Amino acid sequence: MVKKMFLFLIVLLSGGLFAQQYDLLYTFNGKQAALFLTIAPDFDQQVVVFRKAAGGDFTPLNKETPLKATEEISEIESLLGEELILAMDYTGAEDIDALGRVIRGNGYQAALTTLLFPGAARAAGRLYIDSSAVQGTDYEYKIVYYNLLDQPVEEFTKSVKAVSVPPVPPLNLRSELKGAMLNLEWEYPKWESDPTNLTIKYNVYRKSGRENFTRVNEKVLLRNDAVNGFFTELVKGDIKEAEYYVTAVDLAGVESKPSKSIKVKLVSDQQPQPPTGINSVVDRDRINLVWDVSAEPNVTGYNIYRKEKSVQDSVKLNKRPVPLSQPMFTDSLAKSAVIYYYYVTALSANGKESRLSSMAVGEILDTIPPVPPTGIKASILGDFVKLEWKASRSNDVKHYNIYRGDDRNILAKTGMTTTTTFVDSGFDGTNLVAGQVYFYSVSAVDLVEIEGAQSDTIQFKYIDKMAPPAPQPFTAKPVHKNGIEVRVGMTMVADLAKVNLYRKAVGSTQKEQVIKTFNRLPVVFTDTTGKLNERYIYYAESIDSAGNKSQMSVSNEVEVKDLLVPAAVPQVNAVMRKDKKLEVSWVAVFEKDLAGYNVYWSELPNGNYTLINPKPVKETKFIDPNGKTDNFYKVRAVDTSGNESEWSDAAPVVNEESDLEEYQENE
Repeated sequence: MVKKMFLFLIVLLSGGLFAQQYDLLYTFNGKQAALFLTIAPDFDQQVVVFRKAAGGDFTPLNKETPLKATEEISEIESLLGEELILAMDYTGAEDIDALGRVIRGNGYQAALTTLLFPGAARAAGRLYIDSSAVQGTDYEYKIVYYNLLDQPVEEFTKSVKAVSVPPVPPLNLRSELKGAMLNLEWEYPKWESDPTNLTIKYNVYRKSGRENFTRVNEKVLLRNDAVNGFFTELVKGDIKEAEYYVTAVDLAGVESKPSKSIKVKLVSDQQPQPPTGINSVVDRDRINLVWDVSAEPNVTGYNIYRKEKSVQDSVKLNKRPVPLSQPMFTDSLAKSAVIYYYYVTALSANGKESRLSSMAVGEILDTIPPVPPTGIKASILGDFVKLEWKASRSNDVKHYNIYRGDDRNILAKTGMTTTTTFVDSGFDGTNLVAGQVYFYSVSAVDLVEIEGAQSDTIQFKYIDKMAPPAPQPFTAKPVHKNGIEVRVGMTMVADLAKVNLYRKAVGSTQKEQVIKTFNRLPVVFTDTTGKLNERYIYYAESIDSAGNKSQMSVSNEVEVKDLLVPAAVPQVNAVMRKDKKLEVSWVAVFEKDLAGYNVYWSELPNGNYTLINPKPVKETKFIDPNGKTDNFYKVRAVDTSGNESEWSDAAPVVNEESDLEEYQENE
């Protein structure tokens, strides 16, 4: 950097106070005194400061810690502290070692730097702080330079009074607004051999609204008697009015009272000009925009616009204005393999927007697969499975591939979607299998068909809401021992939980009742709880693992019967009585469920027999009103289930006396 030798400091160094070969500059801030040596000790020297009050003797103040120049980089860094960066910036030193070489010795640059930065003065052995000085006391100081043999080589004395004399505040502060730059200028009394006029720099303070005044100059504002004091800053777009004042700072760091403050309006009513210097830089999966800071004071921020085709309308990208002092924007939503056209506008404090800036072009060349989606979850949607997930963080996703399988390690692509939801209806239009466990994962595919890794795999058991089919075939028939045999066929459902078997008496007003539950099909069941000769209807119902119930399978009407035939009638007689009535009689059969007897006749012993009685005969005899002497008769026992016994032997007709006796004898 160009190093400027300001007139005031040049005069101070080359004449006036620094004209004496050995002297000190003395300031007192009310609590402690600062003694600045105009001649720094050489490398082989050290300085002891003696002090005495009126009527006293000289007493050494720093005999144990004499002033001397340091060569240790760590000590220089420690002594300067927060001043280090400012001192290096002012001197142009590339490192601390270079800064040490600048501040040591008695050249102009060393004197200038040590005057401006107290830490540098301490590192050079020029500055001593007398913290025991008392306000208003007259002192005489003796400064003695010693060599390495502890022999005095130079000494001088200086009489002072410990009085705090703050610098005079700057005068005639004024401002000028040019574009976005505010220039402040002020005046200060020129140095005319006044030992108390030791102001070496200025500070500028500002406040807006209800804020307190804060210092705004980050760099040192050196005093230069050749020109008025000045300060320039870039106006912040969100500040419409501000108040400023300036202070003077002397060698000891004593700050003057504030100058007379001024209020400055920082807003213009003109439409701002568009920003300049817009450029785009592609950074992997995003496009960064930069441009020049607008130089107009009324600009408060920026808007960013983008379009994909030069003939399209531009779309604003930013939700809030980009701050004035941060002329940059990152388009993290840009997609790969798409050419984008960008523009920037300037916004003023009064709400006006500039024209579009010149155009910047950006395009992301994609070689990076998209990030997999996260948070995949599944739920039942009617008869299907609905998948949902959180979108991939990549901004160039074209669509998602959905994978499914019965095995976690073997998944096949089952579909794709451009949204973050997918409804799985099954393979090739076939329904999902109820009760089946499926595994799902999702991957993202970008605009250039690069597919990313699959998401975490989830496990989901499909429980449908569709009723299973009723069992088929379904039949019922009577069997021996007064039972009803019910046959229940298959039902096409994978997650069958149970089958309920119901029964209802024909003609009953009661609801059908569950008489048996099965957990597998097919099944054959014999119902022995029915009443003999009662008629029933049976029903079967399938229920799956989700509790869905099928329609009822319905059987035919079936009656509980005794399927065992009664014993045959052992003996039958047919007699034509004297009153010309033909009487058929027989020996009784003993059956628990005997309903009676059926009487049959025929013209031949082994011919076809015809039933005579319309209903079973309860007694053991029967009068055939149409009987003839040439007829033959047989009798069959019948039970309540309608089962008939085997045929009895054929009985011919005999007359009541002689024929009957002869027949009985023959029998």
